[in-house]
Amino acid sequence: MNSNSIFIRAAWILVFTAAVGTVKLRGQEAEPYHVQTVTVSGSRIVNLDSSAVNDRADQQNHTWWFTFKKLTVSSATAEALKGGTSIDKPGLDWQAALIPGNVYKTKEGPDTVWLKKVFYLDSDRDHKAALSLHLGRITDRDIVYLNGQEIGRTGQWDTKIPQAYDKDRIYDIPEGILRYKADNVILIHAQTIFKSEIGPVTGVTEIGPSSRIWAKHYNRNYIEVLFLMLYAAVAGYFLFLFIRQLKSKENLFFGVFTMLLIIYQFCRTQIKYELGFDLLTMKRAEYFALFFFFFSFYFFLRSFFGLPVNKIILF
Repeated sequence: MNSNSIFIRAAWILVFTAAVGTVKLRGQEAEPYHVQTVTVSGSRIVNLDSSAVNDRADQQNHTWWFTFKKLTVSSATAEALKGGTSIDKPGLDWQAALIPGNVYKTKEGPDTVWLKKVFYLDSDRDHKAALSLHLGRITDRDIVYLNGQEIGRTGQWDTKIPQAYDKDRIYDIPEGILRYKADNVILIHAQTIFKSEIGPVTGVTEIGPSSRIWAKHYNRNYIEVLFLMLYAAVAGYFLFLFIRQLKSKENLFFGVFTMLLIIYQFCRTQIKYELGFDLLTMKRAEYFALFFFFFSFYFFLRSFFGLPVNKIILF
């Protein structure tokens, strides 16, 4: 098999993999919907996704709602809290949404959206643990309200620069806002700069003790960083081999390839936000690494297998 055949097959594999990775599927919502019952006890974290399966079978059909209409937080909160246990008819302006997921049902839509979730908190006031909301990754900036009170926001509103579309939203719930043994309503006001995506697109929506939610968040990211440190050791080893044997270019290219992989993966972790870098800077670094990632791997293959230079491939 000549070098051209190897290159063509590798290109086909990359194209096919990229194509498969970009396919998005949408599910079907079930009806009717009910207010989800949430029981917070001990260290339990409760999933708030649309139609999440809970302990009680009669609570399986619940959802988030969205509207592109303009509204006020006070009126939307009051309307939601008087809806009762059945919420399959919240009004003509509200539509069921699969969350996490893109609420655009067409290729384009308005740049702002309101999302609503009603849940019944089946816990007593003697539950002392501080609670937090985890809302996944929202495209692109957001303001979150609980029972009419703002509990957090991310990003600068009405700017053309991307703010935080890949950042996990975790908001601590201040004391005195939750209604125990009663309905509670979450309102998310989200704004996007993209024409085809808005809202909590990926991740998970959940509520639970702040210590558990933050620990889960950091544990996952620290494990990713730990693996990146191991990759860095591998990259350093091959670069050291190249320094000792300057003719072994395959060690150089593999070391560079591994370092670019580390940069790319680090820019995709949540730890980058802990370092104070803005999204645009990190995305530039991410795509810079991705661009040269393929070149370094290509040159590694050519050096490792000793592929000859021909008239078509000059490098």
